Amino acid sequence: MEAQFHNFSPNVSSLLPPTNPSSSNKLYHPRNSTFSIPLSKSLKLGFRSSPLLAASTYVTNTDNSSKGENKRSVSPVYVPTPPNRGLRTPHSGYHYDGTTRNFFEGWYFKVSIPERKQSFCFMYTVENPAFAKKLTALELAQHGSRSIGVGAQILGAYDKYICQFSEESQNFWGSRHELVLGNTFVAERNMRPPAKEVPPQEFDKRVLEGFQVSPLWHQGFIRDDGSSDYVETVKTARWQYSTRPVYGWGNVGSTQKSTAGWLAAFPVFEPHWQICMAGGLSTGWIEWDGERFEFEDAPSYSEKNWGGAFPRKWFWVQCNVFEGASGEVALTAAGGLRQIAGRSETFENAALVGVHYDGIFYEFVPWNGVVNWEIFPWGYWYMAADNGTHLVSSVHVSIIHGLTV
Repeated sequence: MEAQFHNFSPNVSSLLPPTNPSSSNKLYHPRNSTFSIPLSKSLKLGFRSSPLLAASTYVTNTDNSSKGENKRSVSPVYVPTPPNRGLRTPHSGYHYDGTTRNFFEGWYFKVSIPERKQSFCFMYTVENPAFAKKLTALELAQHGSRSIGVGAQILGAYDKYICQFSEESQNFWGSRHELVLGNTFVAERNMRPPAKEVPPQEFDKRVLEGFQVSPLWHQGFIRDDGSSDYVETVKTARWQYSTRPVYGWGNVGSTQKSTAGWLAAFPVFEPHWQICMAGGLSTGWIEWDGERFEFEDAPSYSEKNWGGAFPRKWFWVQCNVFEGASGEVALTAAGGLRQIAGRSETFENAALVGVHYDGIFYEFVPWNGVVNWEIFPWGYWYMAADNGTHLVSSVHVSIIHGLTV
């Protein structure tokens, strides 16, 4: 079936209901399900009526009741990354090819703590690693102005933020075959920065400020560099937690899929995108400006993108915490205007929806069905898709003011 797309819309005032920020996500199946609720009339959109397979998720106000309280101590267990991990997705490895073309790679790791109504989003980037240090005058003349370096950002509890960035990338490393990477901003005195995954004790011994992350382990310490005066920041963040992957991008027990299909193996689009772990369970702790957050089996997620340019416009929704759901449920929906490589100023509309539930992956992409979407700059996002056997609709509403960055 041919994909159908709606354009980005200019405003949202007539569509904003007076409600709390919320997301409503519904997956339809023609057969009865033991996990079902009635179909909402407002979301039929002409599709056939059928029971629901997934429930709704609601984002409520911040819960400060346990702030500063450490009722128990958790001890995450480190496990080295195995060579042939079952849920490893295509494109998990680091993609830099050694050339001087414009290139970036970015990684995103999220942990949600439902009982605290908080989440932490870790974002790592490496830009133009062909240049390990700030460009010289000769390099500027040869290659033009470039953004270079390594960054670590966290958007965390209470909507606060931290960023540490360095224009030097010689201490960044990444595995070519697996989702394993790290960087040392500041090494311990007389210590050489790691160039691969190391046990936690060795990392702490050698790295004063930096991070390392794998599909099974994540640790680090960063210090805000003072560059983000447009948002409330924290001074420091330290974290250490283990993760048990539940979903990659595909059915559990099957070969995992490339998020963008087989074309992701070629430099056709800018950028490429891969969900590496649609859902997992993490155990450990995060110290956020002195406050310690501890968690066990907290829902978690990871993805990455890479290429020479970011989309001109994009939207993205991801959720692993669903009210009323049994078992692990994961929703990822995204789309945007991405550039076709090699064709100057040529962009394409692209969108997809992916749902993991009860070990099964429900994929809604242009090459297997119809994807419809209506995206306002802020406040109301709507998607619906049909892959021939299932239907999904997703509505996301917020009355909280967005922030231009």
